[in-house]
Amino acid sequence: MKGMPENVSNFYKNTAIKLFELKDKIVDTIKNPFVIYIASNKEFISDIEVFLVQLQKLKKEIKPLKRIDPKIYSYFTPKMKKAYITARSFTKEQRIITEALNKAKGDPRLQEIVEILNRKDIPDKLKQYLVQSSILYFLGLYESSITMIGKATEFTLKEFFKKNQIKYNDNETLGQLITIYENTFGNDKVQKHIMEVDRVDRNISSHDSNQKITKKDADHMRTAIMVLLRDLLNMDITLRIES
Repeated sequence: MKGMPENVSNFYKNTAIKLFELKDKIVDTIKNPFVIYIASNKEFISDIEVFLVQLQKLKKEIKPLKRIDPKIYSYFTPKMKKAYITARSFTKEQRIITEALNKAKGDPRLQEIVEILNRKDIPDKLKQYLVQSSILYFLGLYESSITMIGKATEFTLKEFFKKNQIKYNDNETLGQLITIYENTFGNDKVQKHIMEVDRVDRNISSHDSNQKITKKDADHMRTAIMVLLRDLLNMDITLRIES
């Protein structure tokens, strides 16, 4: 810091600045499970905001020990004094929780899920598959995420067949639905993406495989379902590809 003795500057950097940096890391770490939980539980935000308001009210009531009415304080045992001090310290955590919650609300991952849930042109069953796939993807559970994309692909093909009055059986597998598509439309550009989903989905669901499913595999599947929804159902849906 300009014009300041080095020892003062170092002290400030190693205390206040480090504390702010650590606080930011804690906020970002807390934010991540908030994002997933908010996506899974619509009541989460309203519940925690009610708790934070209650905490704010208690914060005003829990005064420093020296400001407690002496008639009350005189009856405090040493154990009660220690517990009171600890309880009062909890109110200071509110800022970190509030900041993490606010960051979670604006997180692009949550925005993706909220956008899907708010779309009126997406059938509920398809929303369920896409949202679950995204949550699993953000958690790093790529195999499970791809399984949900496989289900979304099946649903997409069935909806496409309904729109175009193409006969199919509702309990047919993805492989059988692909055969119907190939017999009707041949090997077009859409079929390539359907086959990619089927290939990876078969690898992870048909048997216990030693093949490790990576984020790259999940990224390909997310891209594939976006193309299928756009080209077959005229739905422009954006799924994040995490860097």
